[in-house]
Amino acid sequence: MYSNENTCLNQLIQNYRSPESSLLSNMIARNESISVDSLLFENGADGAIRLVFQLVKLENAVLYLPKNSYEEYQNIAEILDVSVVMYDMDEVSEIVREINQNNYILICNPSNPTGECHNLDSLVEESECKIIVDECYIEYSTQNTVIKKVSSKLIVIRTFSKVFCSPGIRIGYILSSEKIINKLKRFRLPYPVSNVSLDIAKKIYREREFFLKKAEYLKEKQVGYSKKFENAGYQVSRSVTNFFSVYYKSTAEKLNIIELAFKNKLVVKDNMYKGLVRLNVE
Repeated sequence: MYSNENTCLNQLIQNYRSPESSLLSNMIARNESISVDSLLFENGADGAIRLVFQLVKLENAVLYLPKNSYEEYQNIAEILDVSVVMYDMDEVSEIVREINQNNYILICNPSNPTGECHNLDSLVEESECKIIVDECYIEYSTQNTVIKKVSSKLIVIRTFSKVFCSPGIRIGYILSSEKIINKLKRFRLPYPVSNVSLDIAKKIYREREFFLKKAEYLKEKQVGYSKKFENAGYQVSRSVTNFFSVYYKSTAEKLNIIELAFKNKLVVKDNMYKGLVRLNVE
């Protein structure tokens, strides 16, 4: 005889569809004060990025990507044969004004790998082009989200992998206008997210305040470690997340940064970026 818990699990794994998707959608929509029709789940943030890039490709648009950022942007764009132009994040305001209204620009905010975060409200409001904002780390700086401004010109991507510490359940989601969400659904794979993952995500999201408090704790620790490197004479990024970047000009300087990081028990990510080492506080 099955227990109630086993019965619930059986219902999740024996059906293609379950109410978990709509339940989680309603929780997020209610918390963010947006329409549930503006939200679409995908197989992690990478799945969400891929789906949005497919839209860019189908529209035969050009995609502007930030240099020295998350490597999967370029990898996914290359797989889909998307036309790409690389830009410097320091010049994003000027670049946005120059982009044709039919093209897209992706902005990572907070930035990976620097952890720096910017208020994009004015940029989004004044832009003629279409903007994709990667907010995978936005729970570290919720005041800077552009989620309330989602429209046919704005797509936001989020994940359960970072602040919610759940990369294994592969839950990412897209926020945009109902028109864009319906477009994405036309070429989205059926059942990209499992019912079991959605059920776990629902339980995690109910504990959202706990994870936000943990994020604040990690952010405070990060600031302390950043100051250590700054006091040692290094240039560091002004991060609002649990990671920060330390800049170097030579291989010897890079090795010294890594050695100091290991002494402080920080997680080193040095093989993906040019001229900087990303250090994670855990």
